[in-house]
Amino acid sequence: MILNKITNIITNRFLRTPDLRFLKNNIEKNKRIKHINFWLDKSSRNKNFRKYFFDPSRNSDSLPNYIFENYKNSFSSEMFNSLKKNGIIIIKNALPEIEKNEVLQLFYELKNKNYSSRWNNIPSDVTDKSLGKVSRIRGMINIDQFYILKKYSELITKEVYGKKVEPTLEMHYIKLQEYEEETLSKGDTYLHTDRFVPHLKIFYTPTEITLDDAPFEYALSSHIIDENYKNFFKNAVNFDETDNDSKKFIKKKIKVTVPQNTLYIAFTNGFHKRNVFRKKGSERYMMYLQYVKNFNKLNYIFS
Repeated sequence: MILNKITNIITNRFLRTPDLRFLKNNIEKNKRIKHINFWLDKSSRNKNFRKYFFDPSRNSDSLPNYIFENYKNSFSSEMFNSLKKNGIIIIKNALPEIEKNEVLQLFYELKNKNYSSRWNNIPSDVTDKSLGKVSRIRGMINIDQFYILKKYSELITKEVYGKKVEPTLEMHYIKLQEYEEETLSKGDTYLHTDRFVPHLKIFYTPTEITLDDAPFEYALSSHIIDENYKNFFKNAVNFDETDNDSKKFIKKKIKVTVPQNTLYIAFTNGFHKRNVFRKKGSERYMMYLQYVKNFNKLNYIFS
C-alpha cells in the first residue's frame, strides 16, 4: 500500500508528461526557452514524432479530407496522412453495434447515478461549482472491456508514439442545467492547447453531436511544431486564443458535429475547445482516451 502511494506520487508529480504549469509559473523568458528547447529537442529525436509534428509544413489552404468511414476497424495510409497534416481525423461507424451499446449503457449509469461493478472506482461529480452552469459526472474504466476500442488505441499509439501505450479511459456525462445558459470558460470553451510537446487524445461518442450539443472544435494544422509554434509558447500568457500570437495557428477551424458512434483522434498540443451548449437541457456523452500517465518524461527522453 505504501509502495503504491510512493509510486503514484513519483509518477504523477515528477514523471508526468511535460505540461504548461512550468511555463505559467515561470514568466522569465530564459527559463521558459531552456525548458521548451530541452523537451522539444528530446521529442524531435523520436522518428514517429518527427513524422507527425516536426516535419509537416503548416498550410491551411491545402489540406486533405479528415472525415472517414470505418476502415476495417483499422487505419489506412490516407488516414495517417490526414492526421499528419490536419492534426485530427474523424471515423464514423467506429464501433460494432454490440460494443457501442455497451458504452451507451455505461453512460446511462453516469446519467442516472446507478453504477455497476464495471467501474474502476465509483464515478464522481466533477462539476465546476464556481461556474455552476454545466454539470459533469466522470467515471474511469479499463480499456480491456472494449475490444475494438482497444485495438484502435494500440494501432494509433504504435504509429504516433512508436510503441503501444495503454490509455487511461475517462467517461464524462455533461449536461447544461435547465435554468441557465452557458458562458465561456478558460481551458474549456476557449481555443487552447493542452501541452507544448507532442500530445495525443482519442474521443468517442455513442450519440449524435449537433451544433447545440457543445461540439469539439479544432484549428487544423495547429499541432505542427515550427518556429512560430515555439515562439508562441515562449511568450504566451494564457496559452489560448486570447494570446496575440495564436492567430498564426488559428487559421482554419472545424466544429466536429458528428452522427452517433463516431471516434476522433486529435493532437491536442494543437488548439482545440469544447463549444458552449446552445440549448437548455442539452447533454453530451464523451469518452476520452489519454496517454500522459503511461507515456511520461522518461519516454520522451529515451524513446
